[in-house]
Amino acid sequence: MIENVETTQHPRPPEGDWPGTKFLRFDREGPFGICTLDRPEARNAMTPAMYFGIKYAVTHVGSDPYLAGLLITGSGGAFAPGGDMGGGGDDNWMTFGRAPGMDDDLPPPPARCSRSAAAPHRAPAR
Repeated sequence: MIENVETTQHPRPPEGDWPGTKFLRFDREGPFGICTLDRPEARNAMTPAMYFGIKYAVTHVGSDPYLAGLLITGSGGAFAPGGDMGGGGDDNWMTFGRAPGMDDDLPPPPARCSRSAAAPHRAPAR
């Protein structure tokens, strides 16, 4: 059985199976959640709300005892080229405000590297 959340709703914070943007769909198929990037007119280029929605979907699946995993896919023949550099999309995520619990579990930033990442790796002399 597949349940689909109505995607014509106005932008609002994610809750339940609503990922917070009309450009993402969250469906359930057996023990799996399926998060579909649904912005084929832009080859599924990601808006800020889409990134937030995918993070929400991961957290949502992890806290649902009836779901064993998450599949992320794209509609319209493309997965995702990355972020929408043109700033398109009408899902203004800035109006969502802070979502409690969404950023509390972020790990600290990595420690500064002792050598430049651009420096070539050299094997030790023998």
